[in-house]
Amino acid sequence: VRTDDLLLPIPLTPVEKNWVLHDPPGDPALFLLYRLDPLTLFVRTSAGWAAHLSTPTGWTKALGKPPRLSTHLLPFEAGYLGWWHTILDRWYVHGAYYLNASFTLTARTGILFDGQHVISGYKPGVLYVSSQVDAGDRIRLFYGEADAHTGTTTILKADLIDRLWPAIRHSGRAGRTRCARGCRRCVSHRPARPRSSTSSHSTWMIATGSSSREVRH
Repeated sequence: VRTDDLLLPIPLTPVEKNWVLHDPPGDPALFLLYRLDPLTLFVRTSAGWAAHLSTPTGWTKALGKPPRLSTHLLPFEAGYLGWWHTILDRWYVHGAYYLNASFTLTARTGILFDGQHVISGYKPGVLYVSSQVDAGDRIRLFYGEADAHTGTTTILKADLIDRLWPAIRHSGRAGRTRCARGCRRCVSHRPARPRSSTSSHSTWMIATGSSSREVRH
């Protein structure tokens, strides 16, 4: 068994966390997603970690603060689904992002969840989505609140698709190679939903309920 110190080939900050390891299905390579802006990815080699890509995304400027990594990547729409977080207005906020098969960031949502309703526990305001599972036509998320308890919720994949690509028709959607659900669900053949605001007022409030809510404490 070979071990090493797992050092990355870049200067590290005093506090390092929120790295995401990624083992693509059918690919022997192991990747490490380090940050979202610039989008920084390393690949594991026999000599250790090597730089794979580093691409500015402009996300920090648009959001006002750097987006942080949350969950592992999940195969989704011919690419990968991930979740980001940051702290705004004294509470955690979360959204989704999409990488295509070449690990290019091609879509991201605004704020979908926030922790403003988390008022009790060790750390009020903290709502942290830590894991995701493919559950058929839904994505199941697992999260913690205030470092005091955990819960789970499900989100329809169709809703996530509308949030990731709210104004782009199927024929022009980056990363899409086919209609994953057939024409009955294809956005080219059904009315588009109104584009949602990215403010916290349009978030899916896990603890106060939504059509996709399934909370267990």
